[in-house]
Amino acid sequence: AQLWFYTLSYAGAYALIQSLRRGRPARRMAAFGVGLLLGLSLAAVQLLPTAEFATLSQRRGGASWDFATTYSLWPWKLIAFVAPDFFGNPSQGNYWGYANYWEDCGYIGLWPLLLAAIAAWRLLKSPRRAHEELPAGFLAATVPIALLLALGKHTPVYPMLFRYVPGFGFFQAPARFLYLYVFAASLLAGAGLDLVVRHPLPLPHLRRAAAASISMLVAVAAARWLLPGVRVTFTSAALSAAGFLAGGVLILLSAGFLHKRGLSVAGLLIALTWMDLAAFGVGLNPFIERGLYHASTDVGRFLARKRGETGLFRLYTFGPEDYHIRYERFFRFRSFEPAEPSGPYGGWLSLRESELPALNIMDGVEHAGVFDPLVLDRYRRLLKLVDESPLPRSLRLLGMLNVRYVLSARPIGDWSPAASVGGYFLYENPYVLDRAYTVPAARLIPNESEEAALEALKDPTFDPAHEVLLEAPKGAEFEAEACSKGAGGVGSPPAVLRLHYEPDAVRIETVGESPAWLVLAETWHPGWRALVDGKPVRVWKANLALMAVCVGPGRHTVLFEFVPLSFKAGLIISLTAGVLVTGLIAVVGARPRR
Repeated sequence: AQLWFYTLSYAGAYALIQSLRRGRPARRMAAFGVGLLLGLSLAAVQLLPTAEFATLSQRRGGASWDFATTYSLWPWKLIAFVAPDFFGNPSQGNYWGYANYWEDCGYIGLWPLLLAAIAAWRLLKSPRRAHEELPAGFLAATVPIALLLALGKHTPVYPMLFRYVPGFGFFQAPARFLYLYVFAASLLAGAGLDLVVRHPLPLPHLRRAAAASISMLVAVAAARWLLPGVRVTFTSAALSAAGFLAGGVLILLSAGFLHKRGLSVAGLLIALTWMDLAAFGVGLNPFIERGLYHASTDVGRFLARKRGETGLFRLYTFGPEDYHIRYERFFRFRSFEPAEPSGPYGGWLSLRESELPALNIMDGVEHAGVFDPLVLDRYRRLLKLVDESPLPRSLRLLGMLNVRYVLSARPIGDWSPAASVGGYFLYENPYVLDRAYTVPAARLIPNESEEAALEALKDPTFDPAHEVLLEAPKGAEFEAEACSKGAGGVGSPPAVLRLHYEPDAVRIETVGESPAWLVLAETWHPGWRALVDGKPVRVWKANLALMAVCVGPGRHTVLFEFVPLSFKAGLIISLTAGVLVTGLIAVVGARPRR
């Protein structure tokens, strides 16, 4: 969504400027609007559910300032646009710069950057040529504007957009504006290459550049030997930059000689750039044996055996421990190597053993944790409460999520682990509840108040095994009270006989002597609907993030179906737009061509 929004804003700005420059702006912008509307309509089947999900996520009210400006472009990192490893490189295990290496990396190659600068200078000096070649002014303006926005909290520009321009307040990491810089600079570099080949740079300029590159090589080499206190990353990066600069200058100085021998200056500059980018990027794209993804894990086998004994259950890792495993043991910013690079696959099998989301999918293990940029806010708040509560309270809350085991790389207090497998501790939750379970009592939360439901979950007297928190819409209190009164009658509450997952549905069979509330440990979403013996019933928001329905005495089949209206509406719009586009193509294709 972030890059999509930035791209639409950028395309809109380009369309507006071109419309004003070429005349009849209203007509041209209307055409742009029609094209945009058609594109949105074609993508509605994806966009409408995404928009609905965003309104239910933790970003629905926008991002906080501190969160949004995380990963602003570090001003000193601009040096790395010329010498990318000036602050080290995680693939070499010596990165020491701010945050991570790749989020604010804007390196496109030394000579593409120089050629982009040459193109901007030459094309802007000749407006007619610029108009013939490409929108040089717009691209040249993109470069500093994108850099200013990428700097985020370090300049007053991005804060103004964040506070006053709708849409910009929802996203994190201003450094991602660098993709517009890369886009514009790359196009200008291509134009610059054409210009340098057709109109060579003046010989005095090239001689000065040659002298500068040789001086730089000598100075850096001398500093490396004579000043041992200087960081190795400084001198290594500077030597590399000086070497590629000298190589390009040598190619341009030898243009006449190369031409006589049938060699292409453009081809050699492209080859030099390829070498530059290959040397820069090879370590940033590591490889590993594919067997890692097929290897079975000790933790996976243990959990599969327990699942066969007890039925469905989920795994969980507390938030701080998840962070420790993820970022301190494996995905470290300073180095690509795991903290303990030993054993099969260089220690990465130990990462598989952690079953972190979404690695758990490989072993068929279900995990209550999430690792996504957008999460339903209700569920996020529930997991936050789990991580912040005392252990006994956390385990009761995890129990209602069908979490039987808690995984940790380190001991958890004086809690005795059920097993030590694959280098991790597995603790069994004594309060685990089934995936679907029944309770006789309900505590009503009026007006569907999330805050009140959250406070009720904190109440030490609340036991998910005996009552459910229901958020009652206005006017629906009587319906909930009627079921709860019936549940207090004589006879046992319904028991869940079997639970079966189907595509986009969960089918549950119950039997009992009195009414009760059936709680399904799946995340509530407005797209869920429920049928009891084929008749629609209300799906209640239960325990802040789950779902519940009322079931009566006797034997019943309850079907939870996920049928979001946003998807249906989006599908209709997309199909209609597809038919319209097909018709337009047919009409235009049938026209005689002049």
